[in-house]
Amino acid sequence: MISAKITRVNRKIVLENIKGKSLREAKLFMSHVTPDGELLPTEKICELKLTLTKSQFALLQRTREVLAAAGSVPTDAEIFSLFTQAEWRLHLVAFDVLEMFLQARGIANKGSINEIGSTR
Repeated sequence: MISAKITRVNRKIVLENIKGKSLREAKLFMSHVTPDGELLPTEKICELKLTLTKSQFALLQRTREVLAAAGSVPTDAEIFSLFTQAEWRLHLVAFDVLEMFLQARGIANKGSINEIGSTR
């Protein structure tokens, strides 16, 4: 994979920057190098492995459901970013309370997020 992206023009910068790196680090670097040898301006990326409790994982999944219902297809990184923001967690709690209220009134079924917007 990496050798296919090395050109005569970019090989010097590539070799200087991947020497001594792991394959994963080298692939990450190559994703920021053009065939012309230019480095694309991007934010550094860090890989993270998470171990979550069941309740934390449930909240993460709930976040995914809410965002998907809003029409976006979030990546794991986007979900984690939102998940770590205290304000977003408050929005999820408020949304759950609203959903329970609407369900109690018979306006929405549990899990039918899309129906909430159409009842107004």
